[in-house]
Amino acid sequence: MIYALCGALVLGAVLFFATSGGSSTSSGTTPPTPTPTQNPTPTPASSSPSVDLSGSQAKAGKTPDRPAPKIQQADMDRAEELFRKGQEKWNDAQRARQAGDTTTYAAALAEAFDHLQGQRKALEAYTDWLDEADFEDWALPGEYVALRKRLGVYDPMYQKVKKLKQTSR
Repeated sequence: MIYALCGALVLGAVLFFATSGGSSTSSGTTPPTPTPTQNPTPTPASSSPSVDLSGSQAKAGKTPDRPAPKIQQADMDRAEELFRKGQEKWNDAQRARQAGDTTTYAAALAEAFDHLQGQRKALEAYTDWLDEADFEDWALPGEYVALRKRLGVYDPMYQKVKKLKQTSR
């Protein structure tokens, strides 16, 4: 009885490992290592199209106490431009850091932080309403659902730059 149970367990383990595909390192190839000249964060093209917030579906919830402010395309374009500039300065800071140039690193990091703070300021009226809507579980218009997704791109970069700026003082 115990031999049958052990045999079934071994057979199950063998089948599991055989069908899982194994690891990529067992094939003898190693993944390429990044070179120091690569950009730490990919920079979008300078002629990138503006963010379109109109295509998202609304989120159901409670009726808001006050209507959502209409998101102006000019504000989104400004936020995108500031984000792109912040990303470029972040990349400059990383290249300077890799080269050992701490003065240029600190200056570029400060500029990146300033651009990203400007980006947050450009969307502040909308993100304040969105924060309240999340807290109160209000229904969200489609443009705010799309804004939330875009904030998922903006916020990690801002937090990364903010943390490094605080530690480099």
